[in-house]
Amino acid sequence: MPGNGSELYIYYRLQPGALQALLPALRMIQAALAADHGCRAALRRKHDDDTVMEIYSGLADPTALLDDLDARLDRIDFAGHLAADSRRHVERFECV
Repeated sequence: MPGNGSELYIYYRLQPGALQALLPALRMIQAALAADHGCRAALRRKHDDDTVMEIYSGLADPTALLDDLDARLDRIDFAGHLAADSRRHVERFECV
């Protein structure tokens, strides 16, 4: 594969106030994923609402990271913090 691996962009909308409650756990999860999968992780919030984006770059095995991420999010009842009409959207890009 050319370039430096895959990138994942995962975005979703949270219930109002949920980001502050989840932020410590999300940061810990991202740090663990970065260490375990040898990638870079970032967390962004849209400036005018409760939309959040997780970014993972430099991935050799995006599927393994997603499986690991899903298991970790289940442990913190992440789905219970999503806005009523939201779900996690996953976009995968390859370096060219």
